Amino acid sequence: MPDTLRDLLQKRVLSINLNEYLRINYALETTDTAETSAGHSFVRKSQIPRDDIRTLDQILSEIKGQPHFSEAVMQIMKQKQMSDSQVYKRADISRSVFGNMKANPLYQPSRETALAITVALQLDLDSSENLLAAAGYSFSSASKTDLIIRWSIAHGIDSVEQINDLLDAYELPRLMRKSDKSIT
Repeated sequence: MPDTLRDLLQKRVLSINLNEYLRINYALETTDTAETSAGHSFVRKSQIPRDDIRTLDQILSEIKGQPHFSEAVMQIMKQKQMSDSQVYKRADISRSVFGNMKANPLYQPSRETALAITVALQLDLDSSENLLAAAGYSFSSASKTDLIIRWSIAHGIDSVEQINDLLDAYELPRLMRKSDKSIT
């Protein structure tokens, strides 16, 4: 079905906004610079400030009681009254992968699966970042793919299919590919 003029104009506006967002944000963070053995410098962002005087036990005790990814997903689904099938279909993942996650409270999804489920849950940006953190992941400003997904979430684009269209437009790998549905 051909796009209407309104659809084409809307896609153009989104494309311009996304291009500007990438131009501004596609840069390495400048919190900590290190050098490789070959003399190339890169930026490393530390999660723990260098002047942090807490012990490792204190830091680890702070994360005790925080839900793991699968527990957090189930809590969000309950709050939003979303069914299992709504989420795994929107995320474009297999029912068996979703079932494994649901059955195992300590389930560790692949980064791609965590991103797809996060998008499928239709969360705002802060909630999306918190859910990804529960899986041990975060968005990187050094990744165009991450910036596009982050921008999409911030602009209310909550469809894996629509995000994949944007990724395709920038010739980047799709978030979930049909052949990867079995990725954990």
